[in-house]
Order: sequence, then structure tokens, then C-alpha cells
Amino acid sequence: MGHTVPGLGKNIQSHLDELFKTGKVKHFQEIKKDLPEGMFELLDIDGMGPKTAYKLTKELKIKNINDLEAKARGGKIRNLPGFGPKSEQEIIDSVSQF
Repeated sequence: MGHTVPGLGKNIQSHLDELFKTGKVKHFQEIKKDLPEGMFELLDIDGMGPKTAYKLTKELKIKNINDLEAKARGGKIRNLPGFGPKSEQEIIDSVSQF
């Protein structure tokens, strides 16, 4: 292991060392492979958090922002639990400003 940083545990320090040496962290790559493909792109949209991005990509098989916009304009989002016409319109507005 490289330098130690006060306040960081051994696991975090190990992940940071791996990141700086290889440019990636195997542990996080394993976690990421189980997440829906388009989820991270949706996080670039203003007001879109990880839970919402996960739910939309998982439930509606959304792959990218254009796909999200098409589903929202087609009225598909409002039918999901926790969403409605208002949240669907907010997504359309946010995507339009993107």
C-alpha cells in the first residue's frame, strides 16, 4: 500500500491506491456491472437523482437521454409507481433544457 491518509480506513485507502495505479477499481466495476446501462447518463439531467435514474432505466429499459424523452412524451413515466403527470412533465422540461 502507498501513503496512509489520516481518517481513511484500510479498504478506502486500498481502493484509492488501486485507482491511482490502474485507473480503475475492480470492486466498483463489479458493482457497476449490475446497474442498468443508461443510468449514469441520466444523472447528468438537472434534478435527476440516482434512485430515480435507476428506477426509470430498470422499469422502462431506458438506454439514454433521448430514450427518456421519448418515454416521457409518450406518457410512459406517469404509469410507474411514485410518478405522475407532474413528475413526467418535470422530466420533459429538464431534458429540454439539457
